[in-house]
Amino acid sequence: MEATRAGERRTRAWVLVRAEKGQAKKVAAKISALNDNTAITDQRNFVVRADLVTGTYDIVVPVDVESQKKLTTVVVEGIQAVDGVRETLTLVVGVHNPHPPHKAKGYVTDEEWTLHPHGVPPGPGLRGASPGENPWG
Repeated sequence: MEATRAGERRTRAWVLVRAEKGQAKKVAAKISALNDNTAITDQRNFVVRADLVTGTYDIVVPVDVESQKKLTTVVVEGIQAVDGVRETLTLVVGVHNPHPPHKAKGYVTDEEWTLHPHGVPPGPGLRGASPGENPWG
């Protein structure tokens, strides 16, 4: 989690989504489009992406927001309100530290960058709470 204002920490989570039968692709597209809805939160790009997966859940949604309160708003008023969402499970990230590093679109903070075990320089993307290709994903 990244510091935002005095005493606050950024909140990252993986939201697992079960969709109604045959609706996963449509639901994932609607969840991805939530970033355009400023009625949910004033923050842009809070939904990193919506990945279709196999298994117990149909969609995995990484979320990056300014606070736990905003996470609750995004999940309840955003993701759960999407037509075709049957169930969600929210997993709040305690430590964001994939190993080995990979190049995927995602977020990395300056603090996390200093903890990188390999000291690999950033790739062509952005870092510091900006979306882009980076070795942290």
